[in-house]
Amino acid sequence: MNSYGHNVSVQHCGLVVDAVCPWLGATPDGLVYDPEELSYGVLAVKCPHSLKDSEPEEAKKRKFSLVFGENGEPQLDRDHEYYAQVLGQMALTGCLWGDFVVCSEKWIGIERIWFDRNEWEDMRKKLDAFFFEQMLPHLARR
Repeated sequence: MNSYGHNVSVQHCGLVVDAVCPWLGATPDGLVYDPEELSYGVLAVKCPHSLKDSEPEEAKKRKFSLVFGENGEPQLDRDHEYYAQVLGQMALTGCLWGDFVVCSEKWIGIERIWFDRNEWEDMRKKLDAFFFEQMLPHLARR
């Protein structure tokens, strides 16, 4: 990322489990330190085979997790499951931002995503409901 103008350092990160709600966990690809920010962020990297040899123009035509803004820069589609993944990673690590990186052999797209507490609370309710109403009863029947 440094070669793309982002003066950051990345540390490896393993499984993060919520101390209060241990049924929630996340595995960010890394933790990012950016000297221009007050805190660490999470790193999510996607290198899809479907975009391996593509140019940015080709990526715009393919169905993936990206939308392209007015400036032509790739952005993570907020309706895609990867957004929920990054949001959950930020929530469980306590990070206020995350860098979503998509790369092919010919280009790389980096978007800094900021934590949205309201969206997380909505998602958290759904995760809790799934765990307590679906997963636990299923496990109890075994």
